[in-house]
Amino acid sequence: MIIEESGDRSLMLIMDLKSAGFELQAKTISNENELREKLNNKKWDLILAEYENSILPGIKAIHIIREYTNIVPIVAFVDKVGDEVASNVIRAGGQDLLHFDNLTRLSAVVTREVDASKGRQSLYDSLVSVEQKEETYHNILNAAPDPIVVLNNSHQIVISNEEAQEFLGFTREQLMDKPIDYIVPIDAAGENSINCVVSEDLDTERSQRFEFQARHSDGNMSPVEVQVSKVKSQYSSLTVVVIRDIIHRKHFEEELRISDERYALAIKGINDGLWDWDLVNNKVEYSPRWKEMLGYRDDEIENAPDEFFKRIHPDDVQKVTDEVDRFTKKGASRYYVEVRLKHKDGKYRHILSRAYGVFNEKNKLIRMVGTHIDLTDRFAKDQELREYVAFNESLIDSSLDGIVTVDIDGCIIGMNKFAQKLFEFSEAEVLGKEFVETLLPTHVRSQFNKGMDRYFNSGKSNLIGRRIEMDAVQANGEIIQTELNIVVSQRAQATIFTIFIRDISDVRKMNEELEKRVYQRTEEIRNANLELEQMNARLEESNVLKTRFLSSMSHELRTPLNAILGYSDLLKGRHFGDINEKQEQYVRYIKDAGAHLLELINDLLDLAKIDAGAMDLNKEDIYIDDGIFATVTMLKKQIAEKNADVRVNISECTFSVNADARKLKQIYLNLMSNALKYIGKNGQITISAKVEGGMVRSSVSDDGVGIAEDQHESIFSEFHQADHKRDENLGGTGIGLALTKRLVELHGGSIGVDSELSKGSTFWFTIPVAVDSKMLVSPESSAMLQVPVMSQRKILVAEDNDANLELILDMLSIFKHNISIARDGRQAVELVKSNKPDLVLMDVRMPIMGGLEAVEEIRSDEAFKDLPIIAVTASVGTDSQIKQIESGCTDHLSKPINYKELYAMLERYLPACT
Repeated sequence: MIIEESGDRSLMLIMDLKSAGFELQAKTISNENELREKLNNKKWDLILAEYENSILPGIKAIHIIREYTNIVPIVAFVDKVGDEVASNVIRAGGQDLLHFDNLTRLSAVVTREVDASKGRQSLYDSLVSVEQKEETYHNILNAAPDPIVVLNNSHQIVISNEEAQEFLGFTREQLMDKPIDYIVPIDAAGENSINCVVSEDLDTERSQRFEFQARHSDGNMSPVEVQVSKVKSQYSSLTVVVIRDIIHRKHFEEELRISDERYALAIKGINDGLWDWDLVNNKVEYSPRWKEMLGYRDDEIENAPDEFFKRIHPDDVQKVTDEVDRFTKKGASRYYVEVRLKHKDGKYRHILSRAYGVFNEKNKLIRMVGTHIDLTDRFAKDQELREYVAFNESLIDSSLDGIVTVDIDGCIIGMNKFAQKLFEFSEAEVLGKEFVETLLPTHVRSQFNKGMDRYFNSGKSNLIGRRIEMDAVQANGEIIQTELNIVVSQRAQATIFTIFIRDISDVRKMNEELEKRVYQRTEEIRNANLELEQMNARLEESNVLKTRFLSSMSHELRTPLNAILGYSDLLKGRHFGDINEKQEQYVRYIKDAGAHLLELINDLLDLAKIDAGAMDLNKEDIYIDDGIFATVTMLKKQIAEKNADVRVNISECTFSVNADARKLKQIYLNLMSNALKYIGKNGQITISAKVEGGMVRSSVSDDGVGIAEDQHESIFSEFHQADHKRDENLGGTGIGLALTKRLVELHGGSIGVDSELSKGSTFWFTIPVAVDSKMLVSPESSAMLQVPVMSQRKILVAEDNDANLELILDMLSIFKHNISIARDGRQAVELVKSNKPDLVLMDVRMPIMGGLEAVEEIRSDEAFKDLPIIAVTASVGTDSQIKQIESGCTDHLSKPINYKELYAMLERYLPACT
């Protein structure tokens, strides 16, 4: 029996079998009713079924046949073989499958399956009376073309036919009583067990097929198909296991799998999405790339027609429907439509959908196979181009200049909206007309034509590429003044002249008016300059008089103050006799009041000089830290009275500034004096400086009473005090900050304050860095300047010269060290042992015992072997330094002592104090 909807293919199968020597009584059927009728009325030796039959699919036919019999063999024919197709056929009950394009195995398969069918038929007929016909049963088993073993209830082999023994390589005795997994072992994972199969309560009239690995006597394994059937009688229950060698089929399936993979890779390489729509069964297959275009994985979209149609943009639904109808109903040669499909992210992708049809023998479309190409990027570029063109057109129309395009013959081919408004013509009225005759008045046409002739003859003309003023004429004949700019371009191999036209009638009027105003303004400025020159002359005379007055006032005010302060000093010094305690108190009051008055007069005079422009700065390149440390030294008495903690912090290297040294010290003195007034006992003051751009930013910070925010600007005004009563009690005049501000501004800098009440104040100012700023690179100096200069350490100074001793003590005064003094070497040794200082400054030449002798005696005591001892000497040279080191000195300072070198030495040998 042949189940085939195509008569041509049925005839081809019959002819192939007849040519192979078969005598046939073949019948071709094409529907289910006819199949059931033939199965009821006749027994068949073999059934050939088309797998992809659209009327009666092969799988459905096999299921129907197995309802009637499980003996007759069924061979399926396919157009495309794959693992899934083969598995479907075998599970349904088919014996084998062949490809329509490769029928070389047809005769062998038919012979084998017919023989096997006969064997199975004989087997089943014999099993009905197996206990009475044992000998016949064994003969039938041995006649079967497939290996067969029979199992008892314990799944042990009780019968094996000769084909099984030959296939497996075992003798009958070797197989007897062996469990079935002896020849069909459990796989490594323990999942594929034949024991589970033979234990199932199988339908006795329907066999089932499974694939396993069979073990041969030589230990090798081969793939087999196992058909298991149950045979029951009133005496016993047996399991019949038919084993079929499928190694050749596996090789064929592997070749097909590789072929399918190559096909899939080729499809993937073209980057198109594929779809295959079976219109008969309304089923569709979408390739993974088809789904990927829409943002989905392969398992996220079902293979159903609705998955395509439900994603179509609402505006495209009718277009797609019309194209499908045209293709399916009107016999179009191909399907072609651009459609928007919804992506997983909610946006729409532009897709080109194309397809070709498969038609049956009645020319009816039964299948569509097509591709999807993603056009989104190209569409975006096209859309961008369209928007660009539209933008250019709108830009031209929105231009505030008239734009007229003219061809090589001088005819108008375009005019923007502004030009239409300017000339009072519509574009339609001027298209095709000559530019010169239409928009230029008679008196300029000759000039314009000559200029254009020069361009055509030589490629150069004063009309092209430059702005020229030329009269133009409106539609009503009125002459207007314009400015023309002619640009030449090539468009589609044609020369185009673009003429930009600007109406300058109003501009000309404005220029004339402007010229009049400029003349009037010039006269006004000339008169004003004359008045200014006269005023400057008067001011210069006034400044001269003011300078003379200041000079006179300075002399007149300082002279009586000198007498007051001088006589106060004489009285206080008792040079002309003793004074009592009350008189001494009055003298002190007079001296303090006179000093305060002198300070006020000096500040007032300095302010007056600055205002009069009479103060000159003696600028030079100086190191800023010289001004800082000199000021600290000047205020050491006030610092000591407040027991203030004064810190100096200068960034990485000290640097030079361009300033008046005396005025710079006065700035620091005013700011530090101000800070000392408003801090309490044990307060802290920090002086810092760093380079920012071309300026030095220096600041003086304190932890004093602070200043309210609304006072930050006014405190720099003359005679202004943030708290009048408090400031007067502290001796403030209201002049110091005002003078400081003027001095900073004279140097080209600025000044300000950051402060909050009860949180202290930071006064900062900027001053220019020297043009050739000399950077000190001494690591000792730079390191010292970054750390606090206040420390509480014990230092012994051994020095017999009063001037040198006073200098060293002044330099150390701001550190608040505990200083002890030795006037000779012997006294230095005793003080080291009694006071145990942290560092010793040892003068080399001293009476009674020299400094180096004292060092040797100190080093003889093990307790002082690590004590830093710095030799202070006027001697220079390598020999002197070697002698000092051999005596036990840690380092040396050369006279005259430089305070930076001294501070660096302290920082180096007293690291804990930093």
